Amino acid sequence: MSSNVHHLYLFFDTPLQLRRVQLICQYLARQSWEQAERWIHELDPALDRSALWDDDWANASALGHPQHLELGFDTRTTAGMPWRLLETLFQHGLQAAVLHVFYDQVGESERYHFDAGQWISHHAWLSRYPERQVLVDTDGEVYPQPGQEEGADGTALTNPAQPMTITRLRERDQERDRLAQESVQALLDTMASLRKSGVSPVQGIVGLFMLRAGFRGLCEAVAFTVIAALAFRGKGLWLWLALGLVLAVVLPLYRMAGARREFAGQGGGDAAS
Repeated sequence: MSSNVHHLYLFFDTPLQLRRVQLICQYLARQSWEQAERWIHELDPALDRSALWDDDWANASALGHPQHLELGFDTRTTAGMPWRLLETLFQHGLQAAVLHVFYDQVGESERYHFDAGQWISHHAWLSRYPERQVLVDTDGEVYPQPGQEEGADGTALTNPAQPMTITRLRERDQERDRLAQESVQALLDTMASLRKSGVSPVQGIVGLFMLRAGFRGLCEAVAFTVIAALAFRGKGLWLWLALGLVLAVVLPLYRMAGARREFAGQGGGDAAS
């Protein structure tokens, strides 16, 4: 079964904080919940295990080094990123981090860089911590060499347009997931309503796409009319309005016919006819 393989490089403010979190993560990786929760309580009495760990994570490992901690685990392909883990650690001594994710289903990797609770570009991260590049890229294949656009292993270096807090990043992904779930539920509700009314769900979906195409054509006709009227400064206004009215009829029909042909070309012609 495909999975997403996460690998975290975690750098802490002090060696004591590093060792404490290392101990917690090693217990969590071994699923020694009682011992892990005892040390989590030592870290922060108000902290819950779910803020640091998802019990569905698999193949977990935690390896301590003198300067940093390496944490790895696998998730389902549909699982979200470990933003809450990073958010919590940055509140408890984490200084900087790098997240490397391998998407087994498509065979691709991407990498995120964090500092002081913010997602930043890899250029900014490496300029702040040049001595750590060898720790997060031991083979020298992830980051581009001078004159190159990407590293030898093809990892995508995901950079924000501007620094973004991990809290905002987590909330953004949660909102995206919520909207996706609502869209799926709306589609399921629509299909259920179509079945109850005796209409084929395929015909109903084709109809919705045709309506959207028709609305697009109407918007194009209105935009053309407004631009033409403004460009000619009102000259021949009635002519442009008449032409716009014709386009308001023709363009939606043209777009709807195009959408119907597209569905027919994808094998939906029989169901929609």
